[in-house]
Amino acid sequence: MLSSIRRLTFANVIAVLALLFAMSGGAFAASHYLITSKKQISPKVLKELKGNTGATGPAGPAGPTGATGATGATGAAGSAIAYASIVVNSVGNPTFNGTPVGFSSITEPQAGLFCLAPAYALPLIVSPAGGTEIAEQFSPQQCAGDYEIATAPSEIKNGEGFNVMVP
Repeated sequence: MLSSIRRLTFANVIAVLALLFAMSGGAFAASHYLITSKKQISPKVLKELKGNTGATGPAGPAGPTGATGATGATGAAGSAIAYASIVVNSVGNPTFNGTPVGFSSITEPQAGLFCLAPAYALPLIVSPAGGTEIAEQFSPQQCAGDYEIATAPSEIKNGEGFNVMVP
């Protein structure tokens, strides 16, 4: 039985010790030099690792149109006595955009001067180009007793207009 056991030689002992040192040294290096943060890497190395942004690929196909949403609730009735939307087609030819309520006619005797015939003798609120101002009878001879709305001739171009309202 003893004859089956190999003899320990100096070479066997050195080989086993070298194997143990190599394995323990690798484990020590792996645990000691483990990178857990970008701060442990040189900024030059990080810059080299980033690379350049590639070209943008082609746009994909458009998706399907979504379903139409439900119609919203009807708003409360307005309180205006009269209202109208006026559009200027050309000098001397303003027209009502839609059906006016409480106004019978609109004329433009000269560029930028509009005569509006309301059914009520109350102050008008005029909103040309998004502003709000009160219109008055500036010169009744120009508009024969109707409301006169004066704008700079270049303020309202063809196809544009303004809204009027009697609150």
